Amino acid sequence: MNERIKKLVEEAGFILWGNEEWGPGEGHVDWSCDYKDELAKYTELIVRECAEIAEKERLYQTSVLIKKHFGVEV
Repeated sequence: MNERIKKLVEEAGFILWGNEEWGPGEGHVDWSCDYKDELAKYTELIVRECAEIAEKERLYQTSVLIKKHFGVEV
């Protein structure tokens, strides 16, 4: 998993596997949980990061449009 994506997954609150021999391997998401809230948070984090990239490129209006399109507070 890409390190940036992994950081966002952790920040959103997903539970990740460790080195358990019976598991899928370290860093994989444990999908046996109900992740309704975490998935919403993860999506918001992705949208915000995309908007930040647009802002850094001085595309402020694009940033606002991205946030509005996905319903993220501007």
